[in-house]
Amino acid sequence: MRTPPSRAEAVSAALAESAHVRHASFVTGERQFLLLTAFPDESALHHFVTRSSWLRDVESVDVSLVLTTLKRGGMLAPWLRD
Repeated sequence: MRTPPSRAEAVSAALAESAHVRHASFVTGERQFLLLTAFPDESALHHFVTRSSWLRDVESVDVSLVLTTLKRGGMLAPWLRD
């Protein structure tokens, strides 16, 4: 997610209130935030990226869907272990 630096605090406060946000990081580079989110369905994701109140303070949102997890909590997924 890209946001003007002057709006980062307002966006971070709004994201902290969202039940869908599992992890949020303020990062360097082209984007200011990296989020891990969870939604019950595609409709909820669509609503989050098109109708959330914090969008007025955001320049762009890039969405990537997790297809499969390879490692979690330092442990390889069971199907990747020998």
